[in-house]
Amino acid sequence: MKMLLAVLIVTIVALSFPIQVSAITAGELKQYCTNNGKGATLENALCFGYIQGWMDGTVGMSIPIGNKMSTVFFEDNVTVGQIVDVYLKYMNNHPEYENKTAHFGLIYAITNAKLVKFIPVAEASQTH
Repeated sequence: MKMLLAVLIVTIVALSFPIQVSAITAGELKQYCTNNGKGATLENALCFGYIQGWMDGTVGMSIPIGNKMSTVFFEDNVTVGQIVDVYLKYMNNHPEYENKTAHFGLIYAITNAKLVKFIPVAEASQTH
């Protein structure tokens, strides 16, 4: 019983401290993705892993657009490699965004390339 109480106290104390998470910047992601296709490197893994995770976390998300909620969907058959290519092209043309979060850069790149669609929530539940 004392052991359980000690574990509980340690857990509560550990969870009471704020956890700081630093986001990867658009410039850092650009750097990781720049050597795309030039061998299996840690940078390639970070690039593809980040973007795949970002895609998985973004699809189906509801976001406000104007005064309506919309659901995010990628166009059919969009691949991670395609998003990497679009992202690099966009970031090369917009170096002023390199200090923003990678999420910011990815959203602007895929929206600009029309690889994503925003469907009003009511319609999305009927079509997807």
